[in-house]
Amino acid sequence: MIINKAQWAVDWLHLVGNPNPSDTLKLFVHAWEIRESGWADKSPSAFNPLNTEHHMLGSTDYNPAGVQNFLTYQDGLQANRDALYDGNYPTLSYVLKNNLDTMLTGHDPFMMGDLSMWVKGNRADSQYADSIFAVMEKLGATSMTDYLNAESHLLDPARFGFDVNHHLAIVIHKTGGDATPQAVENTFLATGRSVHYVVGQDGTIWQFIPEARGAGGNCCPDDSHQPVWDPIIAACTVNGKVNLNFGTISIEHCDPASDNSTPLTQIQAIQSFRLIHYLMGKYNIDYEHVLPHKSINRTACPGNYPWTGLAQYLYNAAHPKPPVPPVPPVPPAGDLLTLAAKIQSDLNDLVAALQKS
Repeated sequence: MIINKAQWAVDWLHLVGNPNPSDTLKLFVHAWEIRESGWADKSPSAFNPLNTEHHMLGSTDYNPAGVQNFLTYQDGLQANRDALYDGNYPTLSYVLKNNLDTMLTGHDPFMMGDLSMWVKGNRADSQYADSIFAVMEKLGATSMTDYLNAESHLLDPARFGFDVNHHLAIVIHKTGGDATPQAVENTFLATGRSVHYVVGQDGTIWQFIPEARGAGGNCCPDDSHQPVWDPIIAACTVNGKVNLNFGTISIEHCDPASDNSTPLTQIQAIQSFRLIHYLMGKYNIDYEHVLPHKSINRTACPGNYPWTGLAQYLYNAAHPKPPVPPVPPVPPAGDLLTLAAKIQSDLNDLVAALQKS
């Protein structure tokens, strides 16, 4: 059952009674989900990433231990919320409801006992809590985006991406039907494909793969590839196999049309141009190596991407106009008469002084 675990964590904390959960709590619940049901954004037991055994109407056993499959997303949230408040987890429920981050970072023994109770039915297993904190530390180390204006939606590194990236070119894509970043993520989870960034029509930017790693959007050139790729192909050939993901950063742009014919919105274009400008400066990539997907192989992607607008934006960024000096304010007419009278008075005084000398 595909489920966005980071979003589920937030939704569950809201239902628990925390309308504004701290980043630490969200990270903790996400790590807890991963400890229970794996790194991938899916729940082996239906809509139940924390593997509660609490029953709901229509729920069924997932395994002999009694972990439940739920009929709906909301049932899963509610069942895990009800389990939390069944009286066995007083410290844990209080921490989650009241943003008591220090009881997480300080490994409070009462809370660790509650976590042990969740999985073991007793309070003696501190190793279970420690294993959640270990995942939490790993998430904390990898959940920050490279680009300040991007949201982190980093995919499971065990399934997505490659451990090398030479940053030799930027490849521009459009989604050809996926209208939102969430739809793009769902496609990736279903297909195993990936890119580094996607720019939504509303200007939001999601990052899926760290820039230090290769994504899964560019791979293999065919005989139609442009000559600019030849030296990059050589650099991205390992054991006789070419994979351009080893040397490229890929950016998707949401387009609800299957033929990529929808123009970028104004904010989408601006956000795209800014991201490309940032990447070019960071990795010393020139404009000749900002390339369309169709330059690699036979495809129409990225459709009608606004290359002229990008070129103009990059030119303006490289040739900023000097600031225009402010125009001095014009004094009111009455002030001008006063000023003229004072100047005349000063001149009269100066003439009188010269005559005396």
